[in-house]
Amino acid sequence: MINQMIARIIFISIFVTLYSTSILAQDLIVTIQNDSINCRITKYKDSYIYFTYKNGDDYRSTLLSQDQVEKRELGFFKVDLIPKEKIIGYEEYQKFRFGLDFGISYRLAQPSEELPSEFHEYAKDLKRGFYLGGEFSYFFHRKIGFGVKSDWTKSSNSMNNIYIEDEDGNREYGVMRDKISIVYVGPHLLFRHTYDRNDNVFLFGVGMGYMSYKNDAVVIESFITTGNTTGLTIDFMYDIALNKNSAISFRASMLSGSLFEIEIDDGANIEKIDLEQEQIIGLSRVDFTIGFRFGY
Repeated sequence: MINQMIARIIFISIFVTLYSTSILAQDLIVTIQNDSINCRITKYKDSYIYFTYKNGDDYRSTLLSQDQVEKRELGFFKVDLIPKEKIIGYEEYQKFRFGLDFGISYRLAQPSEELPSEFHEYAKDLKRGFYLGGEFSYFFHRKIGFGVKSDWTKSSNSMNNIYIEDEDGNREYGVMRDKISIVYVGPHLLFRHTYDRNDNVFLFGVGMGYMSYKNDAVVIESFITTGNTTGLTIDFMYDIALNKNSAISFRASMLSGSLFEIEIDDGANIEKIDLEQEQIIGLSRVDFTIGFRFGY
C-alpha cells in the first residue's frame, strides 16, 4: 500500500517536471493582424500579456493588450533565442545543493506473527534507530532539481538468558542480539520554493533507489542475514538560511521497501531463502533529521 502511494507520487512529480521544463522553450503570440511574435511570455493577466523578444541584436520587454492577441502558445518553438538574463524578473539562483543529515529513524513494520509474544517488546525496541545521510543536487530551474540521495540507518537490541528447546525438551541457553544496518542510495527529484522575505526554502522530493539490509545477529549461535531490494522515498524539507550559501535543514521523510528473499550465513554455509508472505521483512520507515545545507 505504501509502495503504491509513493509510486503514484513519483509518477505525478515526473509528469509535472516534464511539463514545467517544456514551458522553458520559446513562446508564440499571434496578433489579430496575423503577426507572429517569437518571444518569451513572462506574465499574463486579464488585460495584458507581458513578454520579451529579440529585435536585431537587442532584447526588448513590452506588453500587449489581450484584445490585440488572437492566440498565445507556450513552448511553441523548441529553440530558445532569448538568454534568461535578458528576461525581466530573472534572477540568479543556487544551482548546486549538498548537505548532511543526522537524526532518528523508525521502522513501520509490525512484528512477525511467527515471533513469540514475549519477544514483541524486543522487536518494537529494534524498530528505533540512528540515521545518517547526505545528498547532492543540481537545479536546472529555479524550482526544480535532480540529484542523488544516500543514507544509512542502524538499530540494535539484545536480550540475555533466552533458550532454544528441541523436540526432546532439551534447552540451550544463551544470548539473542540484533545489529541491523540498512543503506539506501538513489536518484531523487526536488521541487523548491524560496521565501522572498527571509531566503528560507521549502523542498519536496521523490526518489527511487537501491536498499541493502544486513543483520549481524545472534540467537545462541551467531549468523548474518543479508538482502537487497528497491526503495521508494518522499521527503519534506525546510531550510532556515544562515547566510547566502548555508542553512540549517529540518527534514521528515518516508521510505518504503520490503525484502522477499534473504541470505543467511552461519559461518559454515550460506543459504538463500525465498520468504513466504507472512515472513516478508518490511523495511518501510519514517525519518526525522536535522542537518546542514550548502549551496552556490
